[in-house]
Amino acid sequence: MPKPWREIPMKRKVTVANITPGRVAVGRAVKKKAPAVVPDDAPEQPDRVLPQVEIKTPITPKAVREQILSAINAFPEGKRAALVRHRLKPLDRLLSSEEAEALERYASDEENFEKANISRYDPDQVDTSATNRAHIEGVRHEALARHTAVMVQLSTASRQRLHVWCQQMNAPHEALSDYAAAVKFKLIEAKPGIDEVKFNESLKRADRVHPWHIQISSLGRLLISLYALVEKQRKARR
Repeated sequence: MPKPWREIPMKRKVTVANITPGRVAVGRAVKKKAPAVVPDDAPEQPDRVLPQVEIKTPITPKAVREQILSAINAFPEGKRAALVRHRLKPLDRLLSSEEAEALERYASDEENFEKANISRYDPDQVDTSATNRAHIEGVRHEALARHTAVMVQLSTASRQRLHVWCQQMNAPHEALSDYAAAVKFKLIEAKPGIDEVKFNESLKRADRVHPWHIQISSLGRLLISLYALVEKQRKARR
C-alpha cells in the first residue's frame, strides 16, 4: 500500500528557509487540537512539547513559527518531517524566513498606515484632521514613511494583490479565501461543479502548491528587494 506522503530525510536542522514544497508534501488532515507528540523512547520533557496554538492568519506569526521549529528539532530525525507537515501551514512551508518576515512587515505597516490615515503618496505627512496636517517626525513614524516609499514602487497589480493579502492577515474572518483570491486575480479558472473544498482536495492529491500561495511567495521576494532599496535610499540621504 503506497504511503500517503513521501518520506523526507531530515538530516539538516529544520528552518523555514529549507522547507520547500518540493521536499515537503501536504499530508493528511489532522484535528486542530491534536495532543503533543512525544518520542516513544524518551520521557516527556518541557522542550519537546509542541505549542498548541490555533492560528487564523495564512502564515504563523514569526515568534510562534520559530518556537514550533525549535521544538521540532528536539525530536528524533525520523519524526520531524511529519511534525513539520502537521504543525506548520502550507504557506509557512513554502516561504523562506525572509519572505515571511517581509510579508508580515508589509501587513503590519499597512494596518498602521490605514489607522494613521497617511497620504499614500507623501511619506513626510500624516493627516491629523480634515484640514490640518503635521510632519512625520521621530522613530515612531519611520515605519510608515518606509511603507509609503515601498508602496510607490509597486505596480497597481501588486498593490491590489497585497491589499487582499493584508486583509487575510489583519482581518482573516472578513477576507477572501485563498481560492476566491486566486479566482479574482485569474490565477485559476472557476469551473462548474468545482468548489473550494474540491479544488483544495485536488491539490493535495496531486501534491501541488496553491496558485495563490505561489503568488504570495513571489510578492514576498519582491518586497525583500524593495525594502532593501528603500533602506539604501534612506542611508544615502543621511
